[in-house]
Amino acid sequence: MSDRPYHHGHLHEALVAAGVEAAREGGSAALTLRELAKTVGVSPAAAYRHVPGLDHLVAEVAQRAREALARGMIEARDVTPADGTAETAWIRLEATGRAYAGFGLAEPRLFETAFAPCPAAPPRADDPAAWDVLVGALDDLVALGAIPEDRRALAPLVAWSAVHGLTSILAAGVFPGSAAPDAALDAVLAGVRAALEA
Repeated sequence: MSDRPYHHGHLHEALVAAGVEAAREGGSAALTLRELAKTVGVSPAAAYRHVPGLDHLVAEVAQRAREALARGMIEARDVTPADGTAETAWIRLEATGRAYAGFGLAEPRLFETAFAPCPAAPPRADDPAAWDVLVGALDDLVALGAIPEDRRALAPLVAWSAVHGLTSILAAGVFPGSAAPDAALDAVLAGVRAALEA
């Protein structure tokens, strides 16, 4: 195979971008350096000169998936501008949960990749980070007195685990109930609010 010419750094980015597309189609199991090198038109040896190993590439692809998820959450939240009222803050929090689930259902393999176990860490912090989007929405509710201060510490865990758990089983197609996905999400979001609100 004759390697296509890549400027320094461009091959790394091409491999990550190809990894995102491969994950979109086949999940984290589709990420092999040999196949990704073939996709971008270089030899596996050339790929290994730009990526320390497959685990590092998986970590970066997973990070790109999480960042896409976070951008969707921000977009959905910002449809409703903050107006200093608790009800609007609840609507904005709910929008982030709906966007989270929507991403998982629209991109189930990329969603699986976003949270796939990986021994390597990404080279930087997620930007934006879905966790930070959630925490910001919850902090707004605390500041408005809609969530008591004594529930603040565990509020992100309650909200994240409820929405992530439902999204994971819906995306995997193993939801055991007979409720439609929208109805199931409505119930989970209502449960989160009931557990957290003052």
